[in-house]
Amino acid sequence: MNPKTMLGAVLVGAGLVLALVLPELRYLWFEGRPLGILLAVIGAFELFDGYRRERSGKDVDAGRERPDRG
Repeated sequence: MNPKTMLGAVLVGAGLVLALVLPELRYLWFEGRPLGILLAVIGAFELFDGYRRERSGKDVDAGRERPDRG
């Protein structure tokens, strides 16, 4: 499990807790449900991207040249 996948899982979990368990919570100008939905959506994108990268075997720094490749 790469860090991007772990971040996605944490964001989805935190978003679900805010959206489902604490929907009436107010923090500064944020409300629990909209903030939770936003975190869950961002987390889902991170999970998808992390899963896609793991499956394809791409390196996170795929755009950079590595010295061992010459």
